Amino acid sequence: MIKAIAAVLVSALFPGFAAAQLSVELDLDGVVGNGPDVNCADVSDYINVDIWITGTPLSLLSASVSICNNDGSLEFQGYQDAIGSPWTITPPQFGPCLVIQATDFTFSAPKTVPFLYGTATYHAAADGTLGELTVDDNNSGWFSANGGGTGFFTNNIGVLFLIGGCDTATEESSWGAVKGLFR
Repeated sequence: MIKAIAAVLVSALFPGFAAAQLSVELDLDGVVGNGPDVNCADVSDYINVDIWITGTPLSLLSASVSICNNDGSLEFQGYQDAIGSPWTITPPQFGPCLVIQATDFTFSAPKTVPFLYGTATYHAAADGTLGELTVDDNNSGWFSANGGGTGFFTNNIGVLFLIGGCDTATEESSWGAVKGLFR
């Protein structure tokens, strides 16, 4: 409800800004726009997930993104900034989610969409699970545009991992593993 009211206010105060549609895409394969990406990881593998801001070409002054691993299959290990601003990583406060934002809530210089926000590193922790990272739409996901206006990210794209299923398998062993996922 709050997002709907904010969207109406933004479109009333900044009519040209109302057309801006921005999303957060979590990327594994280096190709933005083809998600959601699906990959495999063995237990103890380290997984790098690129966080992209995509959509309407627009100059941004700030953004906040929250990414979640609701099933506990991945452990957060670190974050590498791609913007060049001091960053704050807030540990899970909305359940299993991390909030990533500029320390003073602004970028060191405006960034033009699309751009790489940063890279989060996770450790695969639970064998035989389907790990998922999502963008938390409810508790974060806002941006501030150069020239005025703020908004929320929409149509966000997460990633999936089959943990413990990376070995090249024969037909017999792979079918059993696939059936085991659905029991």
